Amino acid sequence: MKNAPLFIAFAEKIKRLIKAGELPVGSYFPSIRKLQNEYGFSRNTIASSIRILRNEGFLEKENSSRLGFKVIRTPDDNLKKATELHNVVKLILPFSFWQYTGNRLLEEIESIFSKNHTSLLFSNNENAMTKERQLLERCYSMDDNLITALILMTGSSFNNPSIKLLQKISSKIPIILLDRYIWGLTAHLVGVNNRNIGFEATQYLLRNGHKKIGFVSGFSRVSTGYERFVGYKMALQHAGIDPLDDWIIMKKSLFESYETTLNSGEIIGKEILSNQNRPTAVVCESDKSAVGLINFFIDRGFSIPADIAIIGCDDDPHLRIKSPISVCTFRYPFEEIANELFVLYTKLCEKPTTTPKSIELLAEFIEGESC
Repeated sequence: MKNAPLFIAFAEKIKRLIKAGELPVGSYFPSIRKLQNEYGFSRNTIASSIRILRNEGFLEKENSSRLGFKVIRTPDDNLKKATELHNVVKLILPFSFWQYTGNRLLEEIESIFSKNHTSLLFSNNENAMTKERQLLERCYSMDDNLITALILMTGSSFNNPSIKLLQKISSKIPIILLDRYIWGLTAHLVGVNNRNIGFEATQYLLRNGHKKIGFVSGFSRVSTGYERFVGYKMALQHAGIDPLDDWIIMKKSLFESYETTLNSGEIIGKEILSNQNRPTAVVCESDKSAVGLINFFIDRGFSIPADIAIIGCDDDPHLRIKSPISVCTFRYPFEEIANELFVLYTKLCEKPTTTPKSIELLAEFIEGESC
């Protein structure tokens, strides 16, 4: 668990406390507020850890909200089940600055795989291709009988330098790409239909009378933003509109942390205002750019959506609180993605040579005050 997200590492720590008798069976779990004060973690981290512990049967919710959660078993009580775990899946995800969507996906995936006696081996590629290659090389060198599949959310969809290595890995074990594809690699894919996100967002703005619609992206290496851009262009083409180059703003690695959101919004906002024929609405590839732009325009006296409408994506609660108004966005079907991923995995266990399959689910559009 060395490279696992904080909420998973904290859940493991709680299990050790239960096993050591510091949280004995029958005792009541400390409140989230008390745990925040003791460990300094965020409420979301602790809540996610509690959810894992409940899913694995360590905690039980009491009827009284005052009592909270009760410890109902120790890790040793599940020793027999642990010895039955025979499938190990390698899961490589980026966690350098990309937070909410990845954590929610991971939480659901971990829950359903562990319930079905499948162990996950987590790794963090830190959105760095050199680190990702090291992890892939390690995966390729592992004993054939140890890893039964590789789930990969790559740091690069285009010109990925590890194509040949990935092809070698796929000859040994099935590869499932998570919510992004890699050009040149034939592999299974499970995620959302990102092209539909861009298409639906643009159509919504068209129905609301907008003709000058821009597109903003802060990433250039992964397919999610590219597919949303393709959907945006398709919607405009269906409406008989050719987008001007000035309406499209693509920045490489613009958002390196949540803290840069507002600064990035200023960079994009100034570029939009510098255009004489500027758009009246913008489809943003992520909530990061959407929230940054909302703050930028409101700070300068613009009315949203009257002067400019803004749509984001990811329904990120950590960013939502940074916006003075509610954000129009898209919500991932996290649980459904995790379920589809596990169903596909079980099929691949039975027949590893199954023809590569793409499973893309629809994200839910969430209306807000920004559009």
